[in-house]
Amino acid sequence: MKVSTSQFFKQAVDIIGQQHSDVAKQQARLGSGKQLVKPSDDASKAALIQRLKSGLTAQESYGAGLVRLTDRLSLEESAITSTENILLNIKDLALRAASQSMGPESRKIMAVEIGFLRDELMALANTRDFNGNYIFAGSMVSDAPYSQDTDGSIIYQGDDTVIEIMVSDQRKLELNSPGESVFRSLIRNGNDGLYSGDLTPGNEATLLTFPDSHKDFALRLAEFKAHLGKANAQARVEIEVETSGIDFSDTNQININGIDITGAPYTTTNDLITAINAQKDVTGAEAELSSTGTIIIKNIVGKEGNIITISDSDDVGVNPLALTNGSYSASQEDLAAQAQAQLNYDNYYSDLRSSGYSDEIDWDTFQGISNQAYDLSYSNDYLPGAPEAKRIGFFDVIGDLIESLELSDTNRIDRGIDEMDSLIQSTALQIADIGSRMNIADAQINIMDETVIRFKNLISSAEDLDYSTAVTELSSEMLALEAAQSSFARISQLSLFDYIR
Repeated sequence: MKVSTSQFFKQAVDIIGQQHSDVAKQQARLGSGKQLVKPSDDASKAALIQRLKSGLTAQESYGAGLVRLTDRLSLEESAITSTENILLNIKDLALRAASQSMGPESRKIMAVEIGFLRDELMALANTRDFNGNYIFAGSMVSDAPYSQDTDGSIIYQGDDTVIEIMVSDQRKLELNSPGESVFRSLIRNGNDGLYSGDLTPGNEATLLTFPDSHKDFALRLAEFKAHLGKANAQARVEIEVETSGIDFSDTNQININGIDITGAPYTTTNDLITAINAQKDVTGAEAELSSTGTIIIKNIVGKEGNIITISDSDDVGVNPLALTNGSYSASQEDLAAQAQAQLNYDNYYSDLRSSGYSDEIDWDTFQGISNQAYDLSYSNDYLPGAPEAKRIGFFDVIGDLIESLELSDTNRIDRGIDEMDSLIQSTALQIADIGSRMNIADAQINIMDETVIRFKNLISSAEDLDYSTAVTELSSEMLALEAAQSSFARISQLSLFDYIR
């Protein structure tokens, strides 16, 4: 093999150049403190480092959101705790005002004091955060959520939007509490759940002669019976039949709940209805012509909720009604409501019968009132559940209490005290909810801190340079470079003529 001088010099220059490059790389790594000076040094490791840094950025973003969340919840907790304390003060004033020893003028003074406390509550409801946003306004953070109307009532002008923030890859937490979830309204039941539908003149006159306790018993029993009437009406099975599909020439008879309806072929719609109703006591189903001209087959009174099975007497799968042979039933939800309503009525009736009042009660009148309540509710002429019940806003409750104190109306003051208990309870539950969210946020922050440390350790392991190892490698590379240079200097001076001499 021949080695020319030019080839020898080229190989030597390449080796020395490579050594220079290796030394330069080591020096660059030492200068930057990183294992990789540029991604091309190790593409797979560079990709790993980038993924780790992206994960770290996401965790730090979640951490910033958690800090924001805890600051916001702390502000809400402070405002709602102050609200609870003011409500307790209002209740204390109302309890004092309810005392028989308190005169009208003293109650008016307390009404003024409660008015000032209501203004403080409104200020708390319009609390702002550090950025000037209203914290109880839902998403409408630029405008005060509560304002006073022209008639003096305080109205809510925010919305019910709940803002959620991501606190991990898989978890969200609520950032805010809309005003109506904090300063909650309540249901005021005007007649305490007693029956309040129409009564016949006879029942009304008899009821007026009852002692108050007996009157309450009668109306409560009637209300349970009204609920039963409504439940039975809803559980009633009704099958609608289009008259255009009826085959009046078919001698095949209809079979309802295993009973053949005789008379086929049925000449007219009325003949068919008459034939079905002739067997209703046996089948438990009756028929009627609706206002739209269709035939309605339904449970008879007292059989509501029972299954109605339609077939044909010849069992050929086709019946004169053009209905699919099979069973028709109420929904499970309606049947469950029916069973519960029956149980509620039976339990209350049984309790009355076994009470010490049983011998004093005019049971005929009680049953008359109950049956009337049932019939009205069954026909949808009465809606059970205290029709006077209505929703009262948080600040309206306090406003009504102020008015009752100004009028020295002790009955309304007592009602106001009960309603203040409801508001206090609602506020306490909201504080507990915020406390729960704060605990979750604190736990998530601890998890986040540990996760961030793990990410930083992984990044450091993949990216940061081990200086002691790098210095050793640099020394080795420089020694190799010097050796290559020295060797080349010596060998390049050699000549064949030196051996000829």
